[in-house]
Amino acid sequence: MNENKLTCSQCKKTRLVTRHRFLHVQKYKTSTTCKPCMYAQRPKRPQMAIVTFDCELCATTTTQRRSYRAGANRFCSTICARKHHGLERRNRPSYNKGGYSLSMEFREKLSARNHRLIAEGKHHWWKGGITPINAAIRTTVRYLRWKKQVIERDGYTCQQCKVSSTPKKFVLMHVDHIEPLSYLLKKFGISTVNDARRCAQLFDVANGRVLCVDCHKQTDTYLNKALTYSN
Repeated sequence: MNENKLTCSQCKKTRLVTRHRFLHVQKYKTSTTCKPCMYAQRPKRPQMAIVTFDCELCATTTTQRRSYRAGANRFCSTICARKHHGLERRNRPSYNKGGYSLSMEFREKLSARNHRLIAEGKHHWWKGGITPINAAIRTTVRYLRWKKQVIERDGYTCQQCKVSSTPKKFVLMHVDHIEPLSYLLKKFGISTVNDARRCAQLFDVANGRVLCVDCHKQTDTYLNKALTYSN
């Protein structure tokens, strides 16, 4: 029985190899260095620096290899790290509760920029003006400011039944137009959002009131009833 043996070029030791390895060396004249010699020739990895620090959560003194990754070498174990990040998430306010709210000045600048891109046809959300003018006006910063001013004036209190919304007893409130928005659009000939911005009567605080849902449904301007409104 023929044995497939190769002699290492470094340590001169003879070892058994597979038939495929033996034929490969004979055909392509590749290296016959054994694995121990091959690993010995490899450069060793530099030893990382050792740091000693106190865990930010449990204050335990621990020793770890220095890591240059952001946020590393702060906790003694993954358990403390997960507990710390969980506490951060619970204590951090969400974006809709004042955590990441944008200022009104920045929102106005952002809105003006977006409408300029829309007018030039360069905005990535622009689809040719398929949004109804009534819905487009209700999403503008000036309209949202008008709603906020009406709510601050009436103080979350329905102007008909006088029910109030409090932290202990929540009551859903609507900001209602005394003269409906669709009627004002026809009255002043408003066809675009830019025309609506230039119309001061459209955002008159005196034309708004706070109503609860039940009282709002009983008005003559609720939903499709506003289409038949006449002053």
